[in-house]
Amino acid sequence: PGGSYLWNDGVTTASRNISSAGNFAVTVTAQGCSSSDQINVAVNPLPTFNLGPDTTLCVGNSINLSAAVPGASYMWSVGSAASTINVSTSGLYWAQADLNGCSHRDSVVVNFTPLPVVDLGNDTTLCQGQSLTLNATVPGGSYLWNDGVTTASRNITSAGNFAVTVTAQGCSSSDQINVTVNPLPV
Repeated sequence: PGGSYLWNDGVTTASRNISSAGNFAVTVTAQGCSSSDQINVAVNPLPTFNLGPDTTLCVGNSINLSAAVPGASYMWSVGSAASTINVSTSGLYWAQADLNGCSHRDSVVVNFTPLPVVDLGNDTTLCQGQSLTLNATVPGGSYLWNDGVTTASRNITSAGNFAVTVTAQGCSSSDQINVTVNPLPV
């Protein structure tokens, strides 16, 4: 009470908010007497990392998420204390790295899109003159058969191995069928 203040950088307030490193000294004068004190402030850098952008993958894939900061300790939303985790299910994942009393947290949403379901059926034997309709229709799908045909369904009248790859929402799956054609008895 009743004091005047002089900091080593010329500031004259009683209190200060410090956010940078340095040596801070103050001389306080009250009733004609002075006293000084100083403090050295170090600012530790945040243990920064980036889990990356929100991601969508196809079911069956996985992604490694890394919060690696040399010397840090870790805590993940899934309970792991490792610097990296492997993710194969949809969800919100966060990690926190702690180093020298400082913490940084980042999060990412990972979604997994289901694979299109393609089933051409079991291998089939036809009699000469018969036909078989193969249907690989999946909503929003695109189609590529092993012989270059790009339709969802087709009418088969000859023997062969027919395979199709269907892509929907960026994910692909395949199926194939072997068709045998027997000649008619004469």
